[in-house]
Amino acid sequence: MDLVVLKKKLSTFRSEKGKLMNVSDELLYELLVAWEGWTGPASGFYSAIGADHRKMAKLIGRAKRLKREGVFPSEEFKEIKISDAPTELLRALVKEWKFCGTMGKLYDFLKLSS
Repeated sequence: MDLVVLKKKLSTFRSEKGKLMNVSDELLYELLVAWEGWTGPASGFYSAIGADHRKMAKLIGRAKRLKREGVFPSEEFKEIKISDAPTELLRALVKEWKFCGTMGKLYDFLKLSS
């Protein structure tokens, strides 16, 4: 989401004194998504949405808690199936594994058939 739009949405929850109050769960979710996608410094994010780092920490923490509790829709788990061909190929090439411990160190030797 564009941070300018997020800033405008947050401004609807500002009191007359300028405090953010009673921010909706939907907006917290949008804030969390924007925060997780932010790649720059945190201070840049805070200034882009026009908020103090202390208040944003509280809001982001609340959004993370809601996410853990399952309030927000979670991304569906996608199962990845790996074919057995690479492991069979590796087993065909590998003759022997040796682990030798000397003075607390563990070494791994892989012998390949030629």
